[in-house]
Amino acid sequence: MTDPTGPYRTAVGDACPACEMPLAPPEAGRLRACPQGCGEWAAAAFVDEHWGDTVDLQHDGRLQWRHSKRVLRCVACGEGMRKVVNLAWVAHRCRHHGVWFEQDGAGHFEQQEATGIAAYVAERRAVEALAESLREASVASPTAAFELAKRVLALERQVAQLQAELEALRRGRD
Repeated sequence: MTDPTGPYRTAVGDACPACEMPLAPPEAGRLRACPQGCGEWAAAAFVDEHWGDTVDLQHDGRLQWRHSKRVLRCVACGEGMRKVVNLAWVAHRCRHHGVWFEQDGAGHFEQQEATGIAAYVAERRAVEALAESLREASVASPTAAFELAKRVLALERQVAQLQAELEALRRGRD
């Protein structure tokens, strides 16, 4: 592996974190694959659009012994990524820039997390549709937008109050 600080290093953002071969060029809505088959990179924008928080991967420490302790570097920033081992896939997560799935791990991840991913996508579409309706309404009626903003703030205060009450009940139970 090339020294990441040496004169022969590969430019950050272009190379597979495992073998240092140049990754496939970025294409909208697609993962960037290693031509050697080491894995696939999902940039943060892809993660946000397709998987959301379902990709906040859970680690099964019992499986760690099956894999090397080598730390892979983020495709975007070069920092070490957190390794996550699952029975069906291995991933490396940079909390700022994305996820590297080893070999065909992204497909296995999507199969395993299909329900959560579908729920995230449905929620995202609902939020986008509501945001568009709000944009249109605010142009048509600034007063309606102001009233809606007041209602949202009132609901946020109510939720905060309910969360505080729930926390007090939990403390009382312990």
